[in-house]
Amino acid sequence: MNKINALIGKTKKPESISKEDFYALVNEAVYKPLESSNALCVCICRRCGSCGEVPKEYVEGLIRTMLVMGQRPTLNLNDKKEMRMHYFITGTCENCHQKGEEVSVQLKQIDFTV
Repeated sequence: MNKINALIGKTKKPESISKEDFYALVNEAVYKPLESSNALCVCICRRCGSCGEVPKEYVEGLIRTMLVMGQRPTLNLNDKKEMRMHYFITGTCENCHQKGEEVSVQLKQIDFTV
């Protein structure tokens, strides 16, 4: 067995995070300034807590998923200020997705007055 197969065999899906930990993560992630110049907003996985800044191409994929699910988000992806006022929550992500699991995407608006 080579090193790559040994490593792949040793990895496992991340554990689910608690509701309290998730909300703390949201508060931490959405209010801090974006670091990447090509990032439009933040996306957070509800199940495992993976989060990160996402570029336009990733946002387009999230919106396509929402359209398939019957949701009609109205965002101007070319308006960085408008996009910064929002974040996405996914029910699962590439890190923790289990085969056969239902995919979900929510778009949330950030309240910067808090």
